[in-house]
Amino acid sequence: MGVDIPSFIRLLREGKTAEALKKIREQNPLPAICGRLCPAPCEKACILTKEDAPIGVRALERYAADAGRERLTARPHVCKGKKIAIIGSGPTGLTAAAELAKQDFQVTIFEAMEEPGGLLRYGIPEFRLPADVLNGEIHSLQNLGIEIKTNALFSKRENVKRLFQEGFAAILLTLGGGRPVFPDMPGLNLGGVYFAQEFLMRARHFKAERIMRDPYATNIGNRIVVIGSNHAALDCARIAARLGREATVVFPHIEDEMKAVQLELREAKAEGVKIDPLTKPLAIVGNDKSLARGVKCQHMDFADPHSNGQWQLIPVVESEFTIEADTVIVALGQQRNEMIEELVGSEGVFVPEQSASTEGNVVNAIAAGKKIAFQISEYLKK
Repeated sequence: MGVDIPSFIRLLREGKTAEALKKIREQNPLPAICGRLCPAPCEKACILTKEDAPIGVRALERYAADAGRERLTARPHVCKGKKIAIIGSGPTGLTAAAELAKQDFQVTIFEAMEEPGGLLRYGIPEFRLPADVLNGEIHSLQNLGIEIKTNALFSKRENVKRLFQEGFAAILLTLGGGRPVFPDMPGLNLGGVYFAQEFLMRARHFKAERIMRDPYATNIGNRIVVIGSNHAALDCARIAARLGREATVVFPHIEDEMKAVQLELREAKAEGVKIDPLTKPLAIVGNDKSLARGVKCQHMDFADPHSNGQWQLIPVVESEFTIEADTVIVALGQQRNEMIEELVGSEGVFVPEQSASTEGNVVNAIAAGKKIAFQISEYLKK
């Protein structure tokens, strides 16, 4: 994202936390969020990595954001430029709004849910991103002059036309992911089967500690199997483990190929989550009441099936087994939001590249927000 890492670290060493935060925000409008969720690729590039002691850039960014905000004062700004509407208040939408507001554009964010944040609020557990941290970041953005309207659902092309009629010069669609990716296996329609974003939203809405006590919440039982190896898979498993349930994560490849951050993987294991790599799910098995009772799996292993020296993962013959489960959570990502196809096509309507793929992390979403904000700015300056 272009953050001047040496400069903000130097300011921290001098005790200038507010100045360090300002330096970070020159390129990153959501430092408290990145300081918690970033996979920290800059740490891997640190020259001290060779000595197994890279500088903890993510932790320093988190500290600067948390401590610096208390000392950083900002007067609410009133923007006077052209009006821009942003549909969706996830990380891409918030970032684009911040970049455009800095250029004095009047930015209004329309969010379908009752609170802003999108994925950040409804798709990430509070133990990874506390609500007060997210609220603080959003408040900082509002001080830039950004207006946020919640409970504003946009689902038809007429909504876009109406925004143009109301004087908006450009519209940015940051609608996030659409339908979940469905695995090719039987049993998805059984009771007790959830998709990751659905489960995470329920947990965030009902508060995880109430899940088992609230009759309207999600009754997850005692044994939870999560299918997948991404951030969402680990988040779901960690929620289950924190409720005292047996949580197992299964996927057909090796552990080193997991999309989740290694730190989060270590934390999940420390919390009691069982990781089962080289385990291919074949079917979700149900009981006579059409409720999930387990996941039928098959072991995977490396072999040279063609005797050409090219090793690859293949199923182990006669290695099928069943993991008992009261709840099965499918965490294989999301597809492109189909609603985007309904709304795009008009001049002045923009869609960030991140919307084409939902596999990216929060940092990629922020980068996409910066990029699309530049494109909108250039369009409006013509």
